[in-house]
Amino acid sequence: IIAFSSMGLLVSWLIDRQQQGLRRLENTQSELIESLQTVKDQRQQLQVSEERYRDLFENAGEAILVCSIDGQITSANSSCERLTGHSRDKLVGTSIYTFFSEDDTDSIKGIFTEGIQGRTIGESEELCLVKKDGTEVFITLTVSALPHAGETTSLQVVALDVTEERHLRKNMEYYITQVTRAQEDERLRISRELHDDTAQILAGLSRDIASLSARFEDRLLPPVTEELSKLRNTADSALEGVRRFSQDLRPSILDDLGLIPALEWLATNLDKQPGITTNISVSREPRRLPPEKELIIFRVAQETLSNVRRHSKATRVDITVDINDEATTLIIKDDGRGFEMPQRASDLVPSGKLGIVGMRERARLVGATLIVQSETGHGTTVTLRVPE
Repeated sequence: IIAFSSMGLLVSWLIDRQQQGLRRLENTQSELIESLQTVKDQRQQLQVSEERYRDLFENAGEAILVCSIDGQITSANSSCERLTGHSRDKLVGTSIYTFFSEDDTDSIKGIFTEGIQGRTIGESEELCLVKKDGTEVFITLTVSALPHAGETTSLQVVALDVTEERHLRKNMEYYITQVTRAQEDERLRISRELHDDTAQILAGLSRDIASLSARFEDRLLPPVTEELSKLRNTADSALEGVRRFSQDLRPSILDDLGLIPALEWLATNLDKQPGITTNISVSREPRRLPPEKELIIFRVAQETLSNVRRHSKATRVDITVDINDEATTLIIKDDGRGFEMPQRASDLVPSGKLGIVGMRERARLVGATLIVQSETGHGTTVTLRVPE
């Protein structure tokens, strides 16, 4: 009986273990089915994503291509064909550098290096791409990394055709140049007319009043003598104002003696303002620059110092002119109240910084760069670099 009882317990235990194993097997099977379904769903989602990406890739208006890190094109959309004139079969397997000059190739390699390091590069500088038929188009590149298994093995490159924009900008620069030249010619004409005609008339009027007062001094009543004196003072004040206005329009010292004497004249005039000390230093013996460059530097200095006088509440202004074989650099620094510079150039006009916009436009006419640095309570520094 004991043997049969023990045997029954053993059978019961074995049956129970078997049932537990079956349940675990069923659970594992269920989990496996769920995992397989998850993998299937993920594959479907990946396929949908790939199809969407492929649609976006193929139908994008911009030229998009994928390159290996050494610049070999592995994929290109239809817009690349329109941009380059080459078929996709020709593009794939070709180095992207073959479509650019050596200088642009160095620039692209630098962009790719940053892309490989994981930094998405915004629009590059303008690059010149040579199409199949030999025509040149200007593009900008946006490069981003395409990581795989934690490593960057390829790069996505978006090329934007800016040829038309470039032509429009060149046309705009041309017309700005013409307008600026017309303005300067008109300034010169008015300045000469004021100096040769109006100023001479006022000077003659002042002399005539003085002569009249002296000639009839004994016969004029004191009130008349006093009025003649006031009239002469008014004529002298008008004469001084006309001469000052004529000089502001186009100082003859710029044409006759050159840039440095003209800047010294501006500094001297500002130094006459109460509470302002102005210093000017020149790095080396000055030389005459082309007239258009001297004029741009002078106008930027004139506008800057005018802003200092009217707005900055500065007590000290330092003007530095650095002259070397590569460029002439003008730096004007004041200790005034400063202002908050807009972060974007497009915000200069809405924020009322029209003077800065005008100076930048003038600088561009001669290929110069203008940098304005300012902070509330810490003054302003204007740097103009004019290349040789």
